[in-house]
Amino acid sequence: MKQRLLAFSLALPILMAAPVWGQCTKLCEQEWWQKAKVNDIIVELDSGLDMSDRDLGGSTMLHWAAGFGVPDVVLALLTTNIGINDVDNYGHTPLHWAVLTGSSEIIVGLLEAGADTTIIGIDGQTPVDLAKENENLKGTPGYIALLAAKAASVTAACPKLCDDSWWKTAQLADLRSELEAGADVNVLSRQGWTPLHKAVWRGDPKAVLVLLEFDADATALAKDGKTPWNYAEFSKKLTGTKAYWALKDAQEQ
Repeated sequence: MKQRLLAFSLALPILMAAPVWGQCTKLCEQEWWQKAKVNDIIVELDSGLDMSDRDLGGSTMLHWAAGFGVPDVVLALLTTNIGINDVDNYGHTPLHWAVLTGSSEIIVGLLEAGADTTIIGIDGQTPVDLAKENENLKGTPGYIALLAAKAASVTAACPKLCDDSWWKTAQLADLRSELEAGADVNVLSRQGWTPLHKAVWRGDPKAVLVLLEFDADATALAKDGKTPWNYAEFSKKLTGTKAYWALKDAQEQ
């Protein structure tokens, strides 16, 4: 995380060196945002700023405010039509910036305004991924809100395959029907399990075979770092079955 923050700070002079905004002498300066008050923002907005303007790094005013401003200033910007999920040249949203600089209050404000926790930057990281690397954020309201928002998005994207109660009553035909309808075979539950992890844990060889048929990832890692095969090795219900050997072959490929 320290290396990522260092890279972020080193990039700032480059971003500020050649802004493409028409009048961006203040709105592209870290120091200005750190001192800016709500009234300062109102004055700038009243001057006719185009909310879609960006600097050389593709960052909007909201990126700068989220990274270096104060919560009230960010909230003032959120009352405009500025894009809350706009990405800069690095694929980072204002929420990424807030996480990188560790502002818990701003993170909460962005989430309440509808910031997307699932957008992936060119570094392959979502805001939640970055937050997990930032020791200063852990345990804060912003960190907790991020995890809750991620869990909600997972549940929304996966109403059945990620639902423990669904698995308790689902028949094999139900599983096949969901997959044929386009359900993500490798979607992660709030517990960090794929459907294949869940089927193996339940000791359901038929479900394992169906999931493998639909190209389930046998090497996917759960939150504890284990693959479905790691669980299968100790499953009395699976040992020696066709599903057991199929899973072993799949994870070795």
